[in-house]
Amino acid sequence: GSLDLNAKVFGKGGILSAFKPWDEATVDQRLYDITVDHLLRHTGGWDYTKSKLMEPLLNSALLANGYNIENITAEMKLPELTTPIEVIRFMMSRPLDFTPGTQSAVSNLGYSILGQIIEMITDFDYDEYVKKHVMIPCGMMYTKIGRPHVFAKTRDTNEPLMSDVAKVSPEFVGPALGWESNMYDIMRFSRCLDGSGDFKILSDKSLNSLIAKPSAVPVQHSNSWIGAAFTVNSRGSIWIEGEFFTDDLLFFHHGPLVKDAATQQSNAAPGMPSAYAAFFTGQMFNPTKSSIHNLVKAEKSWSDENLFLDDVADVKTKYGKIEQVVKYQLEEHHLHGYARALSLLRYDIKWINGFSYKKKTYFVVIAQKVEKPLFDKVLITPGLTEATLTQHKLHLEKSGFNLTYLQNYMSHSHGGSVFLAVFRKNSYSNSTVIRYGLQHYTQSYKKLIELYAEEGYIPTSQSLMYNGVDGLVSFILQEDENRKSQKDYRSYEGITQSRLNKLVTGNAKYKRKLVYLDEADYFGKPQFSAVFVNDKVNSMLFNSKLSVKDMSKIIQREQMYGKLPRIIVAYGDKGSLWYAMFLEK
Repeated sequence: GSLDLNAKVFGKGGILSAFKPWDEATVDQRLYDITVDHLLRHTGGWDYTKSKLMEPLLNSALLANGYNIENITAEMKLPELTTPIEVIRFMMSRPLDFTPGTQSAVSNLGYSILGQIIEMITDFDYDEYVKKHVMIPCGMMYTKIGRPHVFAKTRDTNEPLMSDVAKVSPEFVGPALGWESNMYDIMRFSRCLDGSGDFKILSDKSLNSLIAKPSAVPVQHSNSWIGAAFTVNSRGSIWIEGEFFTDDLLFFHHGPLVKDAATQQSNAAPGMPSAYAAFFTGQMFNPTKSSIHNLVKAEKSWSDENLFLDDVADVKTKYGKIEQVVKYQLEEHHLHGYARALSLLRYDIKWINGFSYKKKTYFVVIAQKVEKPLFDKVLITPGLTEATLTQHKLHLEKSGFNLTYLQNYMSHSHGGSVFLAVFRKNSYSNSTVIRYGLQHYTQSYKKLIELYAEEGYIPTSQSLMYNGVDGLVSFILQEDENRKSQKDYRSYEGITQSRLNKLVTGNAKYKRKLVYLDEADYFGKPQFSAVFVNDKVNSMLFNSKLSVKDMSKIIQREQMYGKLPRIIVAYGDKGSLWYAMFLEK
């Protein structure tokens, strides 16, 4: 609702009215007729095949690669081109190649202008807006603004070569050619488009607009046309066939993106994929495109396994109807997208713990398959300060979310001590009361939980952090007012690795099992915080010093006997990375 697709882009009253042509005297007056919809559908008036400039956004790279084209930097008398706005202003002064809305020709310039419109409308940087509203919601954890390559031409045919590539500034081509991705994220995007998962990024109305046949543009072929970004055919299939100047991508979706409510049928034949993609280094030889289609059609034994799990799991476990994935070392900046990717696969994060190793921050994750959609029911929020954690908690409680997990960890990307919080919708009953605290000194914390223990509270999170010699504990305490008898528990802070092993064994004798574990660095030595609660103790296994290889062997072996990982904590000791792992039947 913030943007009208029929809104004018340039000139008085235009969205980008602040953008002035480099040379007012040479402006093509048709420029002021360009709408947002024209830019989306590549009907804005630019056609690089007819222009002496070819691709203006790649001007510097094309010149460096030997193309005989005009030099925008020299024309504008600038030392160098530093922003795409300079290119846009230059092109605003140039004649259009056709009247807007009358022809279709793929235009990266048009999409660069759309990026400027997004920034103007949303007051976000373009890439931050797309990350927040497209990439993370779709679970696309790897996709980011990258550094595309532009290929040199051959001496004889002016065709691109795969050698002598020139690097292009990502800021210049962000909305057009700037994104880099991988196969998993491209197919996640496909599921976001067609709604084959639990989330659909566009309404049916928007999708129909996206693929609609342009009313005033001659259709290239009787049954296909250029839609908004995609080529579309009359059956509702969409595809992208790559880009003349950079690495190629072939993406094909059988469609329809908007399915008939009664049949919900795909155009794909039974047993065939609804969508597929292929990546190419360099330029795609045209017959290769047909070969890819033929290869897909020829394959008769597509796997029934969920291949997305190979991306989100280092180890997959299964016992009866219980299915789990374990990730040992997830980079912090991937966490938002990763958590979303798991939720779209209907895997619920049952355990998560942050750790630092070699000046980077990671998370270890255990997630379990559930039957019902998790969309917007679990929120994983890293990198919180004390103030933002409190704000998040108060805000989310109004929507029915409860704080269920807390960890204080060192974040290298945030430059110090921050918090990881897990919020779950309607997680507690009406009779449950929780209390939480941040960075209490260990001695005062011990006195505090003694007082709350008398009222029936038990710790469910007890995270440890050191500030010099002082231990600081962040915690969640929980009480169930309807509980008939108080559960027996024991909590420990600042314990060594060798003592931790003894405590697990000793508490098990009194039917107390490990429910929370955290680690903090104390002058290069690992110190642990642990909570044990009296509960039904099943057959279990604990080891506090394992390598990744050791863990994987143990997990694969013990799943046969029904023992699955419940808690994993990573820590550094004498330059090596180790893991403490608790498995329970």
